[in-house]
Amino acid sequence: MRNVKCLLVAVLGLMIATCCTNNHVIETIGIDRIDTNGIYFSYEYLDKKHMGSFPLDLIDENFYSTDSLKIKIDKNNPDEFEFVSVIRRKWPKEEVYIPIDPSKEKISQYHSIDKKPLFEGVTDDASNNSVVQEFLKKELLQIQREISGRKAIYLIIDEQGKAFVEEIVMADDTTENNLRKIVENMPLFEPGEHKGKKVKVSYLVEIK
Repeated sequence: MRNVKCLLVAVLGLMIATCCTNNHVIETIGIDRIDTNGIYFSYEYLDKKHMGSFPLDLIDENFYSTDSLKIKIDKNNPDEFEFVSVIRRKWPKEEVYIPIDPSKEKISQYHSIDKKPLFEGVTDDASNNSVVQEFLKKELLQIQREISGRKAIYLIIDEQGKAFVEEIVMADDTTENNLRKIVENMPLFEPGEHKGKKVKVSYLVEIK
């Protein structure tokens, strides 16, 4: 009887562990870009492309741009992910060396701060992305007839809540120019905060 009970406990534990991991999937992805603000990458899940970034100080070990990252993706919300580990390269490739300038102004990563910069009218983090995406998409369609494919905008939101374009990828020249004009006239965000202080924040937005 004791053996049966032990077996039932073991099976139950396995079922609970499986249930906990069923909500996530582990993926190994490449690094697209590294700069002094963070590590940028993209990944595909269920035939859709997603983009993300991590702050440099999240990884407490040396790594190269040719290494890969292992991340845990939320199946219910594939835009949400967690860093798991660095996967070392197994063959020589061209490396990118990123010199860190200690005098450069610090820019915090959106997902690493205590209080996210919220767009006007937004009261919680969960709806912030969708509201910003919808605003940019709506404004863009008022200027041009269509939006082909996905666009990614790296925004910098300063301590006053003003948004600036850091970089736009996967966009033609016309779309990029239009997006820059839209961001220039964007309403202010509620500034982001970390450890009780307002901070400048790097924020990645996708337009689908």
